[in-house]
Formats: sequence, structure tokens, C-alpha cells
Amino acid sequence: MTNRFFQLQQQNKRAFQAVQNGQSGASARNVGGMAPRLWGAAGLLAGVGILWGAIAPVQAQHLLTPEVPPLIAQTNGYVRRPLYYRNPVTPGSSFDQFLADLSQAVRDRDASFIRAIAHPDIRLSFGEPLPLSALELDDPNAPFWQQLERAIAPGCIIQTDQPYDDPAVVRADSQTVICPYTFALEGYDVTSSGGYQEPVYVVATNVNVRSQASAESAIVGQASREVLAFESSLTDSWTDDQWQAIETLEGWIPVRLPNGTAGFVSSRYGYTIYSYRAFFTDAYGDWQMMLFVSGD
Repeated sequence: MTNRFFQLQQQNKRAFQAVQNGQSGASARNVGGMAPRLWGAAGLLAGVGILWGAIAPVQAQHLLTPEVPPLIAQTNGYVRRPLYYRNPVTPGSSFDQFLADLSQAVRDRDASFIRAIAHPDIRLSFGEPLPLSALELDDPNAPFWQQLERAIAPGCIIQTDQPYDDPAVVRADSQTVICPYTFALEGYDVTSSGGYQEPVYVVATNVNVRSQASAESAIVGQASREVLAFESSLTDSWTDDQWQAIETLEGWIPVRLPNGTAGFVSSRYGYTIYSYRAFFTDAYGDWQMMLFVSGD
């Protein structure tokens, strides 16, 4: 991993810790010079000459839930929050085929495919621009490959309102697809008797919650397509490697179950608001990846 890419990971970690330590949303989410949330920042991709509007979950062509259950604090935990998601990608559509090709390229560690779909001005950070070479595509063990695999695994959303402002360039029927769909979730925050806690989105069913960050440790519970609370107290002695592993398929995310039990879920099935996300568009012809970032 390049030093610059490692620095970006460190910024993300500091921002995550700042929120856990009780800083306000505005200050915590700008630790290390990072931008506010994408859906609240018009012009995020100004560096590539594209104007992005507010990316609001209600504008996404997917079904989460007709009405998000109310936040209710409980003495020993919090109310269970199920996730509802319907894949909006039409089978046999151009993006469906593109996603299949992308998934195969990730499995094959096909660097030439990624270079071909990456927009010339792809955004890879919220701060200093990073070149595509920062991803170290020719290294099959580079973190990027697991980060992208994880981003596209649970499903995507389709942005229905046009975020581009150049009608001379953009096709009227173009689409923007964002993966994973968890990026667009809003109103799923967790509030317990201890106050606000960052959410962890569990995207699979019957996911084991372990007593330790290990598949060999005891099972203390299970979670199925629901929102859990991030348990920051379990990260006090974490190393940089443990923080970075959260964004791969081999890490462990500390959580607290609705009944108050603390444990860990595999990062293969758990996502936070800081997880990597990829933006794809066919606005300029073939599908291209316009953005691949983590953080907030």
C-alpha cells in the first residue's frame, strides 16, 4: 500500500474515532480535512467537471422500508431495526451485465479491466487527489481488490434524479448506480440509553456474532439483515491493521446487539457509514467508475 493511500486510511480512522468520542457531526466528519457527507455536498466531483446534487436516499430507486421504525431508547439496549432492500437492477440490463463482468474481473484480479472502466479523473479520496496507481492494481493482494469486492457484494441503488449538469454531454436516459446500497441508508441510526451510536448494517441472514474478533471464538448471538450499534469500547487497543481490515473481507467489526450483548461480526457481512463505496455511470457511453472512496 502506498504511503498516500495509507494516510487516507488513517484519516478515515480518526474521523470514525472522533464521532465515537462524542464530537459533533460537523466537526467529527471533517477530521483530517475530509469533506461532509456526499449527499450533502453539491459539487463533490467538481474535479472531474461534474456537478453532483444531493444524493438523498428517498431519490434512490430501491425499497428499504415504507416507514423507518422510530428510535426508542431502552435501559439495556435498543429496539431491533430490520433492513429492507429490493435490488433495483433489472436482470439482463446493461448494468446487470456490467456488474457481472466487474465481479469476474475482481475475482480474476484483472487490472486492465479496472483501468478501462475508471474515468480519467476518478475520485479516490476526499482530500488530496490520488492517481489510479495508488490502488496498486497489478498487485493481486492489494487491499483495493477486497475493498471493491466488498462494495459491490450486497447490492446497489440507482440514483433516479440526474446529478449531472451538462445536457450536451449527458444522455437523457443515463443512470448513476451506487454500491453498496448501505451508503444510502438514512434514518437507521441507533439510539440507546447511552445516547447515539454509529450504525453497523448487517446485510446477510444468520450472521454469527462472536465474543472475540476471531472465527474460532464463541458465538454470543446472531443478526439477520438488521442495524446494530457500533461498540467503540472494543477498539481502544486496536492497531492500524485492525482498522484497515474493516474495509476488507477479513476484518471484524465490534457491535452491540439490541439486548446489550457486545461482540464482533465479520466485515464480510457488516458495513458502516464509512465503508468504501463506488459510483458508476453510463452518462458518457459505456459504464465507468467515477468514484471509489471511504470515509465521510
